[in-house]
Amino acid sequence: MRFCLIMKNKFDYLKNEYLITHPNATENEIKELFSDVSDSIAEQFIALKNINFDIKKQIDYHQKNSVSISYLNYVKNECDLLSSDVRKRKIVYLDTKYWVDIRKAVLNDDKNNVLIKLYNILKQKVAERKLVCPLSTEIVSELFRQSDVNTLNATIDIMDSLSGGVAYKFFFDKIRDDFSNYFLKLTNESCGISLKPMSDFVPVCMVMGSTNVLLEGNYADDSVQKATFDLICNMRFEYFGKFPGVIDSSAEQIGNEAGAERLNVGKKKAEDDLPSVKDACAKVFYANLNGFKEYIGSGINNIYYLEKNLSLKEISLKKSIATETQIDSIVSGIVYKFQQKQLEKDDIPLLSINSIIGGTVYSERNRKFHKNDFDDFRHAAIALPSSDYFFTEDSLAHLLNNTTKLSQKYDVKCVSKPEKALEMIEEI
Repeated sequence: MRFCLIMKNKFDYLKNEYLITHPNATENEIKELFSDVSDSIAEQFIALKNINFDIKKQIDYHQKNSVSISYLNYVKNECDLLSSDVRKRKIVYLDTKYWVDIRKAVLNDDKNNVLIKLYNILKQKVAERKLVCPLSTEIVSELFRQSDVNTLNATIDIMDSLSGGVAYKFFFDKIRDDFSNYFLKLTNESCGISLKPMSDFVPVCMVMGSTNVLLEGNYADDSVQKATFDLICNMRFEYFGKFPGVIDSSAEQIGNEAGAERLNVGKKKAEDDLPSVKDACAKVFYANLNGFKEYIGSGINNIYYLEKNLSLKEISLKKSIATETQIDSIVSGIVYKFQQKQLEKDDIPLLSINSIIGGTVYSERNRKFHKNDFDDFRHAAIALPSSDYFFTEDSLAHLLNNTTKLSQKYDVKCVSKPEKALEMIEEI
């Protein structure tokens, strides 16, 4: 689901370098250049040209003024500044139901609808910088399943008006950073590491991950990547969302359906011997850690790359810092702490929350898993550690407020009724 600008073979490197060195290329010249690849690639580059951002000038700027800082540290510093600014406001997470229901109300132009009132006051307070409604990987991937172009575009416009140019970090980047932050907390300055924790928020058009340009020759350095990051920072979500071929979440939908079926079959087989909530949560947590084991290594590597200020080229020549044996040992240690309730709420929160919710549902005898559950679990896992308000549907609100009490643990006001949500926002 990553937004990627560039094809990967050498012939395409030459094409992409041509587009950077020839910023005045016409649409017909671009179409001809990519005629042997695909029309959609040509459309992407034409769309990029229309942003009116001089990427060549920005590359030159970075080559002259920021060579001492790596691409990774440059992005981290910019995201740290953004996150610091975001945290001066109230942070409101709207799950997919709210975005869809608000869009329906707006298109129907129902002035008396409580959702219209909620949307208008949210928009007003975003403009006043009193709050922000960041987007997330899950929100975007779910909402982009809409097949009707008009309703999708209307949803994109609403998302653009409330997001304030901000998104929660890409889901898999957040998992990696959770591990990085956990290891930083354990080691801190005792190991001579001065790195600050990874932040939670990114420019809105990085919601589906970082955007890298892969080039050879004179432009194969961090300056190109920094300029690309600057380009993305200058894009509104309204523009990004309508960008040709940005997002395809069809494979994720299939995976969710298969996952729900697999879990329901497992529950039926163990019908008379379902685990306790505690044991089920521990099993799900262990499965999650193993499923995302590569991100433990990535989290360790990430600290090293940032601390050493390595360029992308230098990173490409490095081997992983952590061995498979070391990672297995780390998994065992983290699982033990989870079972003994020794993990604090900011320790690997995304996987911890996801596991507690999943384990709780698995232990409920009469509760079946549904394909949308996985999206809901991820919404909660993203929202709770970094938000002040979480507006969601009845069943998830009940699960967080009453069954697991995770909303109290993370001090998040979690409600499902639009009337209650409106009342809360009016008080900000």
